[in-house]
Amino acid sequence: MSVATGANTVWVWVWEDLNEYNQEPGEPEDDIFKVFGSNESVSSQDRSNNPERMYRPFDRATAEIIETAFEGSWGVDFTLTNPEWIPFVYGNPDVEEDDQENEFTWTFDLAPRAPPRSAHLIEEIHYPDGEIEQTIYTGAFAGSADVDVSVEDVVDISLDGMYATEETYSTAVGDQLVYGDDENGINEQPETEYRPLHFGNSVLRVDLDEDGSPELKSLVQDASLTLEGNPEMEYELGTRFGGAFSNLAFEPDLTYTNLVGLDIKDEEKKNAYGTQDSRGPEETMDEAAVEAELEIASGRDGDPEFLFDIIGAFPSDFDRANVGDPQESIEDNIDRMVEDVDITIVTDRNPLDPDNFDQE
Repeated sequence: MSVATGANTVWVWVWEDLNEYNQEPGEPEDDIFKVFGSNESVSSQDRSNNPERMYRPFDRATAEIIETAFEGSWGVDFTLTNPEWIPFVYGNPDVEEDDQENEFTWTFDLAPRAPPRSAHLIEEIHYPDGEIEQTIYTGAFAGSADVDVSVEDVVDISLDGMYATEETYSTAVGDQLVYGDDENGINEQPETEYRPLHFGNSVLRVDLDEDGSPELKSLVQDASLTLEGNPEMEYELGTRFGGAFSNLAFEPDLTYTNLVGLDIKDEEKKNAYGTQDSRGPEETMDEAAVEAELEIASGRDGDPEFLFDIIGAFPSDFDRANVGDPQESIEDNIDRMVEDVDITIVTDRNPLDPDNFDQE
């Protein structure tokens, strides 16, 4: 007996139409199957019926169990490759075209009129006996993402969210499959098109000298940027399935570690005090928030360039590790609460083109 593995699975998505939510399988106009990046894997696809026990007098046992709100959640981990996943968090970008360079600049910010997108996630399993099962998670939204990079490692992205409901179609019972061919489904995992990115493609800049321009930080060991949109499913009377979603307060954070030495001395500690002129913690820290940038780019022609513009990075926690330990390097561990993050992508692809994603 052969067991199905991830090698038997297709995992893609299509956007739901703008201003629509939880469309029926096959209904969205977007027909281009998209992938999150390289090395993608589903970290979760959970569903809960949130059952409740009903009791009656003169009996300790449960009289009945009933369903309440259906709660679906999903998550995916992948190596940064493509930029198409970002509208899950920010909505569609503004786009500028450079005709001479044949480049497009995508700019993502928290524009009130560009809400985060929802999608149909498609999980397609090809069983060893030839049967195909296609599960479609409808009304899927995210709003929360983590960007993590460490020395000697790739740039990892974790994306998490919820979905309204799901439908499963199987050739084992004679169903026609909704996405791809009626009988064979999508039948392949689409290409990523670009090269996966790693720590050698990543730089962190922080304005510690308070001149208004972030400077390159050397000896950074790891950096983690959290884009927390606090998404919530919204319910309504008449159905136990979600009817809308909301992204509430945007709460990004930046953490990083760097070794101490050379030109890396007490700048981070002084910033945690308040300013570079501080000799200890200040009563007020009006000038402590600094600008920072996380730039990730392979440098190869045609590959996308990612710039995360980190606005108002306020020192939250600072500690210096390994002081007095001759077997370890001294490290600064910095945690910053961030006001906002804008993202700029320079790429050879035009998101206005329906072959990339639906912008209309």
